Order: sequence, then structure tokens, then C-alpha cells
Amino acid sequence: MIWLTWRQHRVQLLAGAGTLIVVIAFLIVTGIRMQSSFNDPGVAACLARNSSGCSELASSWSSQYSGYQFVIPFFLVLPGVVGVFWGGPLVARELEQGTHRMIWTQSVSRGRWLLTKLGFLAAGVIFGSILLTLVLEWWSGPLVAAAGNDRFMPGVF
Repeated sequence: MIWLTWRQHRVQLLAGAGTLIVVIAFLIVTGIRMQSSFNDPGVAACLARNSSGCSELASSWSSQYSGYQFVIPFFLVLPGVVGVFWGGPLVARELEQGTHRMIWTQSVSRGRWLLTKLGFLAAGVIFGSILLTLVLEWWSGPLVAAAGNDRFMPGVF
């Protein structure tokens, strides 16, 4: 059952893993640069003290990385895109090609077929989502801190 699910959806899984690797590589490369420039000139230490003189330092740092603040809304759209390209074809391909009839005539019950198919693919999506969320949280940390820890600010939310 798992072998068949892998054979049917390997292109989707490999394309998703490749996209995830590219996105995480982008986040790590830009995040290391942001983190070092946030910590080196003392922006992080100044914001941690909550002194009023930090606003100019934080705004100069924010203006340097203001382009990255608007990458964050891309990650709001990403789950919908994953759902369209993974969720739609998941069972539709089975029904279109008629492979569900072959599976249902075997010793595998319909419930077990659906549970295995959804469970295998859901495990991949959940693992990728957790990994992306952890890296994105680390990456957006300086942007949120420079915005005064206000996650509802446009470009940060």
C-alpha cells in the first residue's frame, strides 16, 4: 500500500521537498545575514533594554531589510497553494484513472486504502510544515523585534 502511494505521488512529494529545500535555503542565507547585522551593531541589545533612543537605530536597521518584510505574506498564501496542488489531485487522480477499482478489489479495505494514502501524504506535509514554521520563526525574529514586537504591523503579520 505504501509502495503504491509512493509510486503514485512521488513527483508531488519530490517537487514539494525540492521547493521546501529552496525556500529554507533562502531563509537560512538571508536569516544569517539579518541575525548578524541585528546583533552586531547592538540593535538587539538596545531593544532589549527598551530605551527610547533605540527607535532611530531600529528604524535604520528596518529600512535596510524592509524588502524582506513583504516576503512574509507569501508564507500566508503558501498553505493554500500546497492544498491546491496536493489536495486536489490526491483522490481525483484515483477516480480519473480508475485505480481505486483495482485497489478496492484487493484484500485492502476502502477505509485502510484511504487512511494509508492520506496518512502517508499527510505525514510528509506535516513534517515539511513544522520544519518551515521553525525556520520561518527564526528568520522573522529580527523583523518582529525591530517592529517593536508588534506582529500585527503590516509587512510583519
